[in-house]
Amino acid sequence: MDKKELLEVIQMYRHAKTQFVNYYQVVTKLRDSVKTGKFTLEELVDRIFVLRETSKYLEDIRKEIDGVKHIMEQVCCAQYTVKYSDDPGKSEPIRATLATGTPKLSMRAKLPKLRSEPERYHKLLKYFGIPDKLINSDTFRPHWPSMCEHLRVLAEEGKPLPDGINPDETYPVYSVTVLSRKDLEEILDILDETDNDIEKALNGEGSDVF
Repeated sequence: MDKKELLEVIQMYRHAKTQFVNYYQVVTKLRDSVKTGKFTLEELVDRIFVLRETSKYLEDIRKEIDGVKHIMEQVCCAQYTVKYSDDPGKSEPIRATLATGTPKLSMRAKLPKLRSEPERYHKLLKYFGIPDKLINSDTFRPHWPSMCEHLRVLAEEGKPLPDGINPDETYPVYSVTVLSRKDLEEILDILDETDNDIEKALNGEGSDVF
């Protein structure tokens, strides 16, 4: 384990939380102030401008963080699949130092629409036993999340796709469900006590919490 890099990520969490509190205080103050009508038009425009630019930076870094997390989830799922490829029944959650992760595969597909692809749409709803009257009235439509779950089950069981679903328009989506094993706040406290000794923080040394 690259503990130095993990320390950097934990410190990033610390800074994000600190800035969140700071930003929340500033935004709350602005919200209260604007309700009093104290700002002139010019003052409002200046603050709108700064808030817009601040929001851009925060949105950009959120996208970057989510993007890296998504890549890591894909790599995690791929490695997990390879590890248990010989006997998937023996797969178990990944028990890491800070958290426990469970890789999950779900399926996504482009669903046909009544107006643009009526033939495929009819086939799909007929597959689920929907009568023509409901299909043509367009009062019944597939529930996309439920459909994706159905496709995942079919894939796991090695069964064919429903009629009307184009195999070329289906794709897997990998994710990792994570549950904490250790409290990040307690780890930050130990880091403060031990001059950023990540080894002691992960082992819970200097704290009775773990």
